[in-house]
Amino acid sequence: MSNDHYAREIIKRWEYEDRRRPARTDGDPMSNILTFRPRPYRTPEATIDAFWYLVRLNDPDRLKAWLAARPKDAPTLLELYEGRQNVIA
Repeated sequence: MSNDHYAREIIKRWEYEDRRRPARTDGDPMSNILTFRPRPYRTPEATIDAFWYLVRLNDPDRLKAWLAARPKDAPTLLELYEGRQNVIA
């Protein structure tokens, strides 16, 4: 029994034992590997806290520069600012 044949037999046994995975049909050993899907970006709580701190400082130039350095977070922070209720800013 060659090493390649032995490896295929082991893979078949694993697939048989693990019925949650679909059987390979195309011969590609990577065909049934799960696809990595990264989580969507979410603004960290610390960034939100820093944003509110800067809003309360009432220094528009500093806030503008800080937001310019965080383009991924700016839309979320703007949404929070526009939707604020009972926030002393």
